[in-house]
Amino acid sequence: MKNIFTLFLILLGWQSMIAQNLVTAQKVASYTPAELAAIFPFTFAYGAEVYRVEYESQDVLGNLDTLSGLICFPSDTSKLFPRAAYMHGTVGNRNDVPSNQNGESNVAVGMAGFGYTTVAPDYPGLGTGRGFHPYVHARSEGQSGVDLIRALAELAEQENYLLNDQLFITGYSQGGHGAMSMLKLIEEEYSAEFTVTAAAPMSGPYSISGVMLDNVLDESIYFFPAYMPNVVLSMQTAYGDIYTDLNDVFKPEYVDSVQAYFNEQMDLFDMNDFLIAKLTELEGASIAIKMFQDAFITDLETNPNNPLKVALQKQDVDNWKCTTPTRMFYCTGDDQVPFENSIIANEQMDLMGSTDTDAEIVGGAGVNHGGCFGPAFFSTRIFFGGFQQILSATNERALQSFKLYPNPTNDNLKIEIPSSWNIETIKVSNIFGQIEFVQSGDLSTMSLGKLTKGIKLIQLFNQEGQMVGMEKVIVE
Repeated sequence: MKNIFTLFLILLGWQSMIAQNLVTAQKVASYTPAELAAIFPFTFAYGAEVYRVEYESQDVLGNLDTLSGLICFPSDTSKLFPRAAYMHGTVGNRNDVPSNQNGESNVAVGMAGFGYTTVAPDYPGLGTGRGFHPYVHARSEGQSGVDLIRALAELAEQENYLLNDQLFITGYSQGGHGAMSMLKLIEEEYSAEFTVTAAAPMSGPYSISGVMLDNVLDESIYFFPAYMPNVVLSMQTAYGDIYTDLNDVFKPEYVDSVQAYFNEQMDLFDMNDFLIAKLTELEGASIAIKMFQDAFITDLETNPNNPLKVALQKQDVDNWKCTTPTRMFYCTGDDQVPFENSIIANEQMDLMGSTDTDAEIVGGAGVNHGGCFGPAFFSTRIFFGGFQQILSATNERALQSFKLYPNPTNDNLKIEIPSSWNIETIKVSNIFGQIEFVQSGDLSTMSLGKLTKGIKLIQLFNQEGQMVGMEKVIVE
């Protein structure tokens, strides 16, 4: 494409002009591809340059605030990389966030190594954000991601990194909700500024007032009861009409711990341990609904205008028309976020007219919430790889699609590769990035019958050792 560098530099300048909201930026880490490979079980084409940033965005009430987050650049200033947003999961306190390089920040760092310039917002009320964190508040989650993408354009210009116009959005758990919230916000309010290339929310609570609320009201044993007061406190912070006094919502035995958490005197997971112990002591099991006052639950169940119910309905992101290619990855053994969130979201969004939205199972009944991240992220990487473009002066595409069949297979796999690609090696890895098989020479057929069963990634490497193609296959 003629004058590709000029085109995208103009785009970069336009983005920075519309939102001068970067406040501070500090480089906090730098990784080579080999250093990334020593941390993560993958092969990386790029290193990563990691920045902690502060930027202007909004608090839960829509007022201007200074939020914090992480920006990770692939370590190559000669190419135009796509942008990506990674929305993080539930954290215990305001300091356990990507900008402080917590464990989950490694996802954003790894994505940079895969060739995505990646942002990871801390969210309002976390990091430098003032006030209480509005947990699963859709608008503020989404807005924090949008404004960090804007700040990215400014930082890229300052540090001489190049961006192209692709934008990917993903996130896990609470971040799955955050990713869907950001996607919905962009499509409905910022479509003139951004076009999302593809989105992959993972194991998210999309149906807050439906699946998630029902999960509390059915009196089942639940070992994450702290999520309930977290949501109540968050909706009170956002709307101010959920309760007059905490004793109106919670039984006396639980009020002090909930108040201590709100005052940031107790970590979320410490409160969770306390609630499990207290519920078990008083009720015989960790039945989350038992911490609430009976009158509060009765009104929640019977009154369609109950303030909490109305507030929760505003956080639902499972019932809108989506035009972006979107995959919701989930596991049926999820013990924190019921997998029905993904199923119902897919059904509702299809009914609303979404044309390329699907819920895909990546783990069965034996894969819980923590274990689901690996296969979900693996599938996200493959899904995004089908769209990803890393541009140079010749508009070169980084990862090409190719044909392989049969898929699924129980042994022989046929592969069709254009001779112009000059492929020298094919590597087969599992969902954890571990190489299970390498083949050179005749590359038209591979025998996979001796491999472990499951999802595999077929990666093509040229004579220079660069990965130029990637596809998924299922070995039965």
